[in-house]
Amino acid sequence: MDNIFMHDASPTWSGFLYQGQIAVYLALKEICELRDSGKEAEIGQYYIEMEKSEDIAIYYEDVIGKQYLSIHQVKNQRDTNLSKYKEPLIQLMLERGFWKKNNYGDPEAYLHVSRKIVLNDEDSFAKKIEEWKKDIIKFYKNLCNWRKELDQYKNEDTILEKLEESVSKNLIGIKREKYTNLLKDLEKLCEKRERNQAKSKLEELLAFLETEFCILEISKEVKLYEYDNGENYCCGTDVFLQIVDYVKRYKANAEELRGEEYEYIADRILRFVQRKILERHNLIQENKEAIESISLGEFKTLLDEGMEKYEEDANVLALIRIYDECMEEYCNICQEENSCQGIDCKLQHPEYRRNTLGKAAFIKFCYNLNPECTKTIKDRACLNDLLSKDGMPDSVFEAIKKVPEKYFIKKDDKTHFEVMNQDKAAFITAISGKRPSRVVASIVKAMETNQDLIETIFDADQLVTTRIYAPSSVWDNSCVKIRMSDLTEEETEGIDFEEHSIYVAKKPQFITSEQLIESVGK
Repeated sequence: MDNIFMHDASPTWSGFLYQGQIAVYLALKEICELRDSGKEAEIGQYYIEMEKSEDIAIYYEDVIGKQYLSIHQVKNQRDTNLSKYKEPLIQLMLERGFWKKNNYGDPEAYLHVSRKIVLNDEDSFAKKIEEWKKDIIKFYKNLCNWRKELDQYKNEDTILEKLEESVSKNLIGIKREKYTNLLKDLEKLCEKRERNQAKSKLEELLAFLETEFCILEISKEVKLYEYDNGENYCCGTDVFLQIVDYVKRYKANAEELRGEEYEYIADRILRFVQRKILERHNLIQENKEAIESISLGEFKTLLDEGMEKYEEDANVLALIRIYDECMEEYCNICQEENSCQGIDCKLQHPEYRRNTLGKAAFIKFCYNLNPECTKTIKDRACLNDLLSKDGMPDSVFEAIKKVPEKYFIKKDDKTHFEVMNQDKAAFITAISGKRPSRVVASIVKAMETNQDLIETIFDADQLVTTRIYAPSSVWDNSCVKIRMSDLTEEETEGIDFEEHSIYVAKKPQFITSEQLIESVGK
């Protein structure tokens, strides 16, 4: 059922990731609870709905119709003050009443946060919700009283002045275009003391509050979501661990799996949900009909699938998750430092996120970011060397955010980020080592096992890192070993392979991301 609460904005990428994790957590928890209560046959009749009226909702549907069981606002932000979450909480309060009034169930209403909200004894959660509800009801009753007083043609200027002041505060605070415009129009008419037009607009506002917001049905029964560990908050990394726990719970009576195999199943389901949400976003942008919900039966199918592709896909899915976690952490830091650019940030755009690349391209992308990794993609240890936890935020994401878009060289090959730094081609990496010689030695060793994945870095004039500044001479004559079979006759002509056992294409210098940001365009 379409309503005024339907989503009218896209979340930031960090919000998108967190929302997907919470959706998977809620879906797996519901599946386990249904199975354990003997309702496994009904799992296909339960659905996760995302970004329709609420960030997430769970509903049951049969031949009789749809009944909402729970609605969830999901906020991944650094704020720890309850007042910062007033708008999503008020939306839950209003929407719970909306569904109940329209016979779509009496859903539980929850706010999910990634940081602990600090409460004191005098300002408890329940007390604050009760206070907000009373304020909203008082606001509505005042509007009704002022309408009656305007009918009596007494003290019109005083009433219009009070009305103007009241609507200017936007007590409800929900940002919906129709509601916002009603408030602005009424405020202007009151300011001009246009009594008849103001009264008409006031009646329109009251009708909206009664039918669209269902203000008389507003509920105080909303809660901070409590996780299995008893906490009322959960960051993205911890949500993933709880998802893994539910995979283990579901698989408890099935085959015996290793820890990383449970993680693989969790990663696979997360990737499935992220693709569904991205597909929905793209279709909405194209003004096409988009899928709003996923049956829990689809989640169950993924849980029941075998492990045939485990060796091939497990590390790739884990790397995608690690990449997403690095980006989420960087976005959170930007929010904390008040430097977040919101949807204008390049990291919010697929061209710069790159985590939706195909498997082969994403693998090469990871190795181009950390070409010093000597492990192969099938070695679980590669997760420790690829996508450096320091290099991703301090070099890669920082450069993407701060280097003007016009200096990025856009090619069909999306396996690396290339910037035109004056007259030099600079490849952005996540290299975070301190010693140039050690990094070079690692790259030389990595060429023995991963040449096909990292050799393109030698097309660069510069490699952008977190902290290394070194001239091209750091590459000596024993650095880049390329197989004889890779060389043409022309390239080998005149080379004494007894004296020079290698062929050097280019010797890129090393610069820091800070130097790149300062020098580009000069």
